[in-house]
Amino acid sequence: MSVQKVELETLSPEVRTFLAQACEGMGVLVEDRWTQDRYCVVKFREPTPEEQRAALERMSEIGAAVQGTLDQRQISVHDAESELQQAIAEVLRENAGV
Repeated sequence: MSVQKVELETLSPEVRTFLAQACEGMGVLVEDRWTQDRYCVVKFREPTPEEQRAALERMSEIGAAVQGTLDQRQISVHDAESELQQAIAEVLRENAGV
């Protein structure tokens, strides 16, 4: 998925007022007239320094565990990535009916 960045100040007052409804911990879900979910607006929140430190520590632990598994199975990172990409492509093809 790609994302288009927009400066808040370039948006109309009506759009800014609408977006202001999304506050921390509470998003806005936009439905069409058939109650199908169409858009979700969630306010972006910067992590605290403690949250960043904890996330980096956890990522390091996960990386070490993954590397340990790859070493144990004698699989390179490149081979694991290739297998993962192939598996994802296969699932996408199955879901697309191809």
